[in-house]
Amino acid sequence: MVDFDWGFLKNSAIIANPLKGDEPIYMDAKTFHGAFANSLSEEEAARAFEATATHDSRNILRDCMGEDGRIDLDAPHAPLLMIGGEEDEIIPAHLTEKNHSAYKDEGSVAEFVSFPGRSHFICNELGWEEVAQTALQFIERNGVRAGSGARSIEPM
Repeated sequence: MVDFDWGFLKNSAIIANPLKGDEPIYMDAKTFHGAFANSLSEEEAARAFEATATHDSRNILRDCMGEDGRIDLDAPHAPLLMIGGEEDEIIPAHLTEKNHSAYKDEGSVAEFVSFPGRSHFICNELGWEEVAQTALQFIERNGVRAGSGARSIEPM
């Protein structure tokens, strides 16, 4: 789903830039703070960058924009929990909510939860336990377990 949020457009253009071929995205500490961990202080983001940042593939977003990224939004599906960070510059919470609203099968479960003040770095920010607890409660409430209809990925 396309969105006209400036942060989303800017980051998507950087990520999917066709002029860069298959060259990885090399994120520096300043970009990490501004786009990925923007809800952290500069010092917190610098520490997080050193501890967790890696280079990324441009092809992930590109693949989502092609045939492989097409989803039948009317089809039954396993329970879906979509989590948004209010301050997320990469995938804004309102875009996650639009994606949630696009799922139409009334017999399937799809929930959206937005976390105030959180960025794309949501699972590593202070208070990550709240996000984890929300996910656990969703799993427990919906009886999600191995073999319950969710597609599993075989180890390589």
